[in-house]
Amino acid sequence: MKRIATLVCFLILSLCTAVLPTVSAAAVGYAPTEGASFNNPRGTRAQQLVLTNQIAAAIDNVPKGSVIRVTAYSMSEATLRDKLIAAHKRGVDVRMILDDHVTTADMAKLQTVLGKDRTKGSFLIQCKQSCMSDTGMMHAKYFTFSRTGSVTHVTMVSSGNPTYTGESILWNDMYTVVGNVPIYNSFIDYFTAMLADKNNPDYYRTVTDGKYKSFFYPQAQTDDPNDTIIQSLAGVKCDGVGTGYGYQGHTVIKIAMFRWSAARASIARRLWDLDNQGCVVQVITNKSSDVAQEVFAALLKPGGKHGGIDVFNGQFDLNGDGHRDVYIHHKYMAIDGNYAGDTTAKVTFMGSINFEWGPERDSNEDMLKITDNATNNTFMANFNLMRDKYTAPIKTVPTTTELNALAGPADLSDEEEDQAVN
Repeated sequence: MKRIATLVCFLILSLCTAVLPTVSAAAVGYAPTEGASFNNPRGTRAQQLVLTNQIAAAIDNVPKGSVIRVTAYSMSEATLRDKLIAAHKRGVDVRMILDDHVTTADMAKLQTVLGKDRTKGSFLIQCKQSCMSDTGMMHAKYFTFSRTGSVTHVTMVSSGNPTYTGESILWNDMYTVVGNVPIYNSFIDYFTAMLADKNNPDYYRTVTDGKYKSFFYPQAQTDDPNDTIIQSLAGVKCDGVGTGYGYQGHTVIKIAMFRWSAARASIARRLWDLDNQGCVVQVITNKSSDVAQEVFAALLKPGGKHGGIDVFNGQFDLNGDGHRDVYIHHKYMAIDGNYAGDTTAKVTFMGSINFEWGPERDSNEDMLKITDNATNNTFMANFNLMRDKYTAPIKTVPTTTELNALAGPADLSDEEEDQAVN
């Protein structure tokens, strides 16, 4: 009987060893921190690398038998490239979906190692245009880890691509969700759906769990009021704010946005209306062709009762060579005050999607809504840092000449600048 019991225990232990990832002692001591992070392209190299280093640490601590999934518009970050290859070689499944607008040397090297057979454990594929449309692009930007260190079900959602440009020239953000299975699974489901690379123009999905809500595009719609941002702003009231929230009894809205098309000028008009009603509205964007003149006109419309929207430029030619050396790549909106019937609300929207109409309807985009005081405070602090130290006010609507004045960074190859655009 004792011999049979010993054999059963041995078989059970063997089965568990075969199924569960092998975790090193060093990995057990590691766990990514849940919450928001930001790079600073105008800071030290360490400040530029904040997001890259967090992703790298997570990759380093993924044990054999686990799965890493990556989506990005492009990739040219050698450190992450090498760490993903090393993970694959130690028995981690590395699965990647990237856009097909360019194949960088780093992408080519990864594909040589990982292969492109999507039925295998590891692969790197490039969707034709969007993974769900014959137009658009694969623009979602996230990393997921089935396990890293001592935790499981980790999701990192970012505004930036894993590129040199994204580190040292663009302002970017990332939010890490740890151990939330429904949110993690929503990003896995999206990844799986994109693998088919077939038209699915009304894929739009949302998943809510606790303080999180994930959004996935494209969304087949023709009615602007159905847009998530327009709907969210419709829920804002400018007064009646609870003690300790907003600013002097008024709701605060702060937006940092890379691209903003004329087709989404309705968002700018709604923001002006809210400012006119007493909300404190501030926007950081790029004084460039990335933002339509109609948007600037709506944001800077004169005659408001409360002084108008404060608009700031985050794009600069620092060395005077006619090329922009730094610019905003964020896509976030933070609301603090009276929102959706809650007078003490702090809500943040972030992710890959710009204020553009086309990408909502034909591109792969992701967005995360976080209802959490600490998160909102962190995004507000990032906004204030950029506003106070690294931007300049825009008081008048820029001319077409002004919007087209600066070319892409002079020290980047055409390939890298192409990546920088999105």
